[in-house]
Amino acid sequence: MSIVNTFVDFDPGELQVVEVNAAPGIDALLEDPLVCTPDNTEGTVDCTSAVFLNPADSDFTLAVVTFNAVDLTGGINPPAQATSDISFSNSGDRTTGAFHQTPPLDAPVLGQAVPAAVII
Repeated sequence: MSIVNTFVDFDPGELQVVEVNAAPGIDALLEDPLVCTPDNTEGTVDCTSAVFLNPADSDFTLAVVTFNAVDLTGGINPPAQATSDISFSNSGDRTTGAFHQTPPLDAPVLGQAVPAAVII
């Protein structure tokens, strides 16, 4: 794969992004430094058009997102443990995918993007 677009969705009522950093060493593999844009109002993190210098052919970490948990219960009887879902967007202009730089660009090569649950 040559180009990666990653769009993450989270519940901003449960989590807030503190920072988003390129994974260690990833910028050395990209044409330009990775740019990710978090939006704590909408509950999104967008990392778009990461173009690799050479096609990637193995697993890699693109970015590391650090979240803070916010009050999940309104302060009344907080649970001993709670979870909050994080997922990859796959709709409209926010479709997570990996593509070859050669045509057809619209043929994704990403096997799967697996959602997660954060334990708070």
